[in-house]
Amino acid sequence: MKTITRAITSLFLVALILTSCNSFASPPAISPTAVSTVKAIVVETQAAIPTNTSSPQPPTPIPPLPTPAFSFPVDRHDPESVIRAYFDAWQRSDGAAMAALIGQSNIQIAFHERIDSILVLEIKLISSPSQIERIYSVTFDIQQEGANSLNGQVEWTFTMLWDSNLDSWFIANHGVG
Repeated sequence: MKTITRAITSLFLVALILTSCNSFASPPAISPTAVSTVKAIVVETQAAIPTNTSSPQPPTPIPPLPTPAFSFPVDRHDPESVIRAYFDAWQRSDGAAMAALIGQSNIQIAFHERIDSILVLEIKLISSPSQIERIYSVTFDIQQEGANSLNGQVEWTFTMLWDSNLDSWFIANHGVG
């Protein structure tokens, strides 16, 4: 009997609580204008988020090689093309282009004599000590003005090195010898 009395008392309390808090009433409806207002506020808030965050930045990529103007397309994967581009730049007295081909874009090349003409006669592979080094003999005809100028047929040696970071052949050494 005590168990039934407790059960009835418990049910009565639950019924009293449920009827007094209006839990059976439907929730208030949201008007369509209230929803669009909320959306507009969200969009405005997103637009106001600062874009300058202090998140870590990716590493700076290697700067591209200088792109000097040549009178023909230069294939930096072909050492002979790089050698021909060097003579083309020399003919035009373009020190920046010459410096880029020897991998020294931070140096200044000065020209003391005016060059009348340079004509590459022959480029011959002498040796290839490794996959990243090639040595060429280059015969060219040059006409210059000036007391210390080169004139006539000249033979120089060009040592070419491959730089895999820049994906290019470079003139590592050149001159008589």
